[in-house]
Amino acid sequence: MNTVANIALPKPVTVDELNAYVAAAELEYGNYKSSAMKSAANAYLVWHHGESVNAEPTMRTWLDGQIAARNTLIDAHNKAVDDAKRRAKECAEGKINDPLTEEATAVLLAMHKRKPSEWAAHKQVKIEGRDGSSNFTRIVKFVFGFKKPSDASHVSRYAKVLEYIEQHKNELGGDFSVDAIVALLNEVGGFEAAIDKVRNPEAANDDNVRAATLTKIKEAVDRAEGGEEIAFTPKYEQNGYVFLVGRPSANGVKLCGELAINDNEANDLMFKVDAAIIGSADPAVEFISRVVSIGDLVREGREGNAVDTAGTGKRFKVARTFSLTDLGSKTQVVVSARYTEASVVIHAAPKANVNIGKVEPDQAALLNSEDAAYMAKHFSSAARCLLMTINASQGDSDIPVRWNVTTALDGKDQNKAIVWSSMYKEAHCPVDKRHFDPKCSMTLTQEQLRLVYNDCLRDWGKNKQDDQKANKQLTVKFDGVTLTVGHVVYGIKSYPLGDKLGSPVSLDIRPRDIVDLFAKLIELNVPFCTLHGDADGMLAISWDDEVGDYTVYQPVVDMRGGLSKTCVGYMKVSK
Repeated sequence: MNTVANIALPKPVTVDELNAYVAAAELEYGNYKSSAMKSAANAYLVWHHGESVNAEPTMRTWLDGQIAARNTLIDAHNKAVDDAKRRAKECAEGKINDPLTEEATAVLLAMHKRKPSEWAAHKQVKIEGRDGSSNFTRIVKFVFGFKKPSDASHVSRYAKVLEYIEQHKNELGGDFSVDAIVALLNEVGGFEAAIDKVRNPEAANDDNVRAATLTKIKEAVDRAEGGEEIAFTPKYEQNGYVFLVGRPSANGVKLCGELAINDNEANDLMFKVDAAIIGSADPAVEFISRVVSIGDLVREGREGNAVDTAGTGKRFKVARTFSLTDLGSKTQVVVSARYTEASVVIHAAPKANVNIGKVEPDQAALLNSEDAAYMAKHFSSAARCLLMTINASQGDSDIPVRWNVTTALDGKDQNKAIVWSSMYKEAHCPVDKRHFDPKCSMTLTQEQLRLVYNDCLRDWGKNKQDDQKANKQLTVKFDGVTLTVGHVVYGIKSYPLGDKLGSPVSLDIRPRDIVDLFAKLIELNVPFCTLHGDADGMLAISWDDEVGDYTVYQPVVDMRGGLSKTCVGYMKVSK
């Protein structure tokens, strides 16, 4: 029997049917976007009423109990995975004594072939926030049941939308309902737009920010009166500005010529104008800008000593962190690293005219990684800082300090909420100075810093990472009168720069550390700074300006070529 002849051939698709498919796809996509916003709104309300500072104690207790119960199940699941992994290994090694069927043996042997990443994928992630993660991570995992390692991107996306809602909750006018929150998200452009706003709050107005910043720079240059007028006929003037190139000479700077640039290049160069010409920003912004710049001395990115708590088995990368700690009558910013045992530590205390908020004694607060990245990016431009203000407010035990950073633009200001969360429950605290007992101090001027850098340290900074010299330690020795820097094989140089003889201190420091430290002091144009030496293993350099007092603590090198742990340790928080 020929069955092919009995099969009805499909009819050609009509234009109307194609249009129907298009319409259905558009409808379902619209439903998807609406559903995503509604689900985020409901999740936010769970957080608002069950975990935020507005939560009633009974609701908070209920939520904590629900999460604890689920985490118990996740722990049991992960233990079963670990037991299966152990049993598979024992089976492959012939160490299982109880009889197994052929099928059970085959299953265990197949399990034994799994890669570590495959075992990790079988585990579940507990409902908790990771170090440096969003404050909404825990609630997102709980509400949506995200417990697979592969759910990480979903957790991040929903957490960002909840962050956006929290940042703009005042726009709800007190109406904490699903419909009001969905309307708030629709106003910004929907679920995806809210994510983009949190990832890059000023993304939609980058051009406006750039234009406003450029205007501030040009206004500052137009007002500048301290420059010397020279006889020169420009050929490449751009909109009233001339760009020259020169080189240092015995009596100052020798003018060599003019840069041939177009108008776009001219605008780019205007952003390089020295901060001394641009002027000072809001005192708090000025202070944080300098802290961010000094923070570059804290190295990050290499593999650390702490294992990821999400169950991946991977180690955290060493991360630069910003913390707030109590300093008696004021609060200071500490910049250091975490997921490591030792790092450069920076203490920066604001002057009386600078308000950054306050933490209580024995309390410490920490920026999450996203807010730290925001600060590093936006507070590094002296010109942009002219557009910014910081309004610090006190919070509660979970979030001791909040900042509202406003960037003033023509038309509509940009606002960014920066949250300093309590460090009390963090699994991994950053490094801090543990003890420092200087035996000798010595003051250097900017001119003396440049002398030592140009005559000695600059050449060490030019060495490549694989250069033999780059792996040698430099000895820095001072006694209040003479500063000595160098290496016994490659040369030692002495500089008679002081006049107050004290007990000599000799410290061995990695070349890149001392080179970067001197280069940063020169970049900041620090008029005076003081070197302090603790023979136990720490060099410190301190100075101050109109907005803050700063100290950089530089550990010496240890026997393995890393940083010594003698004078540093993990930050301790008791509440």
